[in-house]
Amino acid sequence: MSYLGIIIFPLAYVAFWLLITGLISFCGWFWLEKKYPAEQSLIFEEGRFGFQSLYINWFSKYNSAVNVIIYKDGIYLKPFIIFAFLHKPLFIRWDRIKNHNFYRFFFTDRIDLSLSYKKITISGKSSKAINEMLAKKRNK
Repeated sequence: MSYLGIIIFPLAYVAFWLLITGLISFCGWFWLEKKYPAEQSLIFEEGRFGFQSLYINWFSKYNSAVNVIIYKDGIYLKPFIIFAFLHKPLFIRWDRIKNHNFYRFFFTDRIDLSLSYKKITISGKSSKAINEMLAKKRNK
């Protein structure tokens, strides 16, 4: 292998990774971040869950690649650092969630959240905590 190949391969790999990550963002996350940007001063954390899965529409799938933090005011979503290109953190307030559906799918808890124009599905332990918070908010 030549020295040029040793230099080109890592650069091509990084460029390809950024291209794919960017394409996945434009199929879902990019549009959500315009409508639900993360707020700077979030307090009163209720729960923190790593390695959660998130599905936006049919193409954007983040399997065990999202951190979910639940606050009294809403849900904070942030992908792992290797997926951060064109993926700014999101903050979805509880009152912005139009409808939700909690269910089990192959031994995994899931929750579908209907937002103003997109549906997202969160899979993992955070979905049960999100369902409980939504139930509390609806009962107030």
